Amino acid sequence: MELNLEKLTAKLAELTQQNQTFVLLSDKNELVLYDKNTELLPSKKHSYLTELPEQFVSYLGELPIGKGQADGPKGRLAVMKSGQNRLGWSLIFFIKESYFYQNIATLYSNYQNVAVVMLAVLLLAAFAMSRLMTHPIRMLATRMDRVRDMAVVPSLPVRRDDEIGRLTRSFNAMMERIRDLLVETKTMEARKKELELKMLQSQIAPHFLYNTLACIGSLARQHRSDEVKETIRALVGVLKFSFDKTTEFVSAEEELEGLQQYLKIQQTRYGDTFAFSSRIEPAVNSCAILKLTLQPIVENAIFHGIAPSGRRGRITLRGEVRRGLLRFVIRDNGVGMDRERLSQVLQGGASAMPKERFTGIGLHNVHERIRLHFGEEYGVKVRSVKNAGTVVVIELPAIAHDRSGADRGEERMHSHA
Repeated sequence: MELNLEKLTAKLAELTQQNQTFVLLSDKNELVLYDKNTELLPSKKHSYLTELPEQFVSYLGELPIGKGQADGPKGRLAVMKSGQNRLGWSLIFFIKESYFYQNIATLYSNYQNVAVVMLAVLLLAAFAMSRLMTHPIRMLATRMDRVRDMAVVPSLPVRRDDEIGRLTRSFNAMMERIRDLLVETKTMEARKKELELKMLQSQIAPHFLYNTLACIGSLARQHRSDEVKETIRALVGVLKFSFDKTTEFVSAEEELEGLQQYLKIQQTRYGDTFAFSSRIEPAVNSCAILKLTLQPIVENAIFHGIAPSGRRGRITLRGEVRRGLLRFVIRDNGVGMDRERLSQVLQGGASAMPKERFTGIGLHNVHERIRLHFGEEYGVKVRSVKNAGTVVVIELPAIAHDRSGADRGEERMHSHA
């Protein structure tokens, strides 16, 4: 039988594609033909024509029928060997191994891209869920951090019915309760101070009454009836003014009148020990003022300033209204105070009050009463120089006094509370 190997080779070549080739062996494992145009199979070195190495041909002859593997110059080859035909020939088909995995590589690349996209989607979803879950909690934590300033802590809006919504509602309820407790506590403290001050106002010192009555008795024995009448009238006026409980606020005119009654008693008892003068603007008289604001300051000037000096003293009082501010300035030329003593007086830690005092109200009490009713920006300021004298400045808002008793000062007190 004669075969045209070139035509057979061409026929077989038509059956192969790129990355594929073939070899035809005889029954004696001798090379019949192969694809000389391929670069997948090895070739002899230093040969002009492409020829397969004997070792490679022998290796192919020893391969079992079926699939196998072989090494080529372009990489690993997958081998499929057929059984012998009638002529005893075996067809060996070669495919580049990477050709099998090119679709797998594409699929792997696609999977990789899908995985990246899925990871990005999952991250975005996790971030969105985290924001959805943590944003209300962070807002709640921010509001909790501002609890120290109760005036600016609003209630949180509740838009959820889950645990976060329940937590928000509990927080709002807690804040409301805290606000109520703070208001209640502040009201109780204000009431407590008010009761303490009223108690001090009611404590007329027995020594003051005893000495005043003794002075009246002495004047009576001397048949100084006019002075007796004036002193009794002044004492009655002072007691009536002090025990009047209709309101804690009076007009500045009434406060000055009560102060004049008190000074009449003291000047009757001590004679020319001190002189008192006042300069009050007309606009001051109609302003509202806390009862017994000026008298304790003048009393301090007498017993802490003038009396210890051993000389005749002078006390002056000036009252004015400027830019909505009511100001009283009380000056004496007594012994004055050093810084340590002044600090004790301002803080209410001074030594025991003299027995000759009219009430237990001191300078510190006056200052606290003014701040309690009108606010922190008002109160008493004191300047003193040792052996030179003391100046006390009282500042209050210039509020018109209401004769009905419910004056604007009390309204301002409640607004500050």
